[in-house]
Parts: sequence; C-alpha cells; structure tokens
Amino acid sequence: YHDTMFAYSELKNTKMLQSQVGLSVTNGLSKIYVGAAPNPIYKVGEPVLVYRKYTQGSGKKYRSCVTSYCVITDVIYAKGNYQSFMTFDELIEKIGNKSVFNKEELRRQYEQNRNVTVIGMLYYGYFGEGNNVNMDWLERNGCWTQGSQYPTEIQLSLEQFEKILAEGNVNVQDVIIHQS
Repeated sequence: YHDTMFAYSELKNTKMLQSQVGLSVTNGLSKIYVGAAPNPIYKVGEPVLVYRKYTQGSGKKYRSCVTSYCVITDVIYAKGNYQSFMTFDELIEKIGNKSVFNKEELRRQYEQNRNVTVIGMLYYGYFGEGNNVNMDWLERNGCWTQGSQYPTEIQLSLEQFEKILAEGNVNVQDVIIHQS
C-alpha cells in the first residue's frame, strides 16, 4: 500500500505509480493510515517517518526503507480489544477518501481485527529516488530498535529523526519539527 499512498516517494530502480496520480489518496497531502496497533504512541503534531517494508523475498534489510516524512494530524481509536468506540459508518465518515482501502476492506478490518486505529497525517516530504534510508543503515546507526518487531512501535529521538532526514539528503533546517 505504500506505493499507492505515497506515489511520489520514489524508489531507485522501481517503476512507481505515477500514472495513477489522479487517485485522491495519491494526489492529496492528507493521508490516512489504518492499522491494528493496540496502543499507538503517536500524538498530534509529532513528526513520523514513512517506512516501506520489502515483502518480495530476501534482501529485506537492504530493500526495506524510510521514504518520506509526515506530521500527525489525528489519532482515532475506532476499536480496542474488540470493543468498538464508534460505529463503522462513523469510522468511514472520518476516513473519507484518504485511505488506500476500499469500503469492503475497511469493513472487514473493522469487523475482524481486535484493534482498529486510524492515524491522520500531513504528507510533508520525501527523500526521492536513490536517497531512501534502508533498514541496514537504520540498524547500523542506532535508529532501529532491535526489540521492536513492527515499525509503528519504534520511537525516535529528535536527534535520530534529524539524522535520518540528513542521510536522506533532506536539509533538516527546512523541516519544521514540532517537539511536544
């Protein structure tokens, strides 16, 4: 879903979905991540990095990478431990057309998942082809916590966040990073 939602976050030697830029979720600056995290750690105003996990076989350490950066605009707990905090229709209204999932896929997640969490983001920028920061670099530079199995569980310090931006050839001085 990364390539559909973040089409401008180019990967080296990979043909992207530029021909589908007309899709609202691709073309907009506002993005919605729908996941099943039991205890999301995000707060409105916090910066986050977008991680693309390589799923096509071996080479994950070198092909999984950080491609973009966003700012959290909303955190919605739709369901926790099988308890619904809003109806499915209310959830769909909040998501609008900002998710890569269609209504049927969202309904299936809402009905089957133990937890449903929605993270609203403002797409802030991308590293660009050849500048993405892979998992190997993240591990070697202390920016990937070995104990965390899922990227949404990783918390970065401001220094780590800026270090990753710099490695991705982003001028850190041009990025507004809100500290809470």
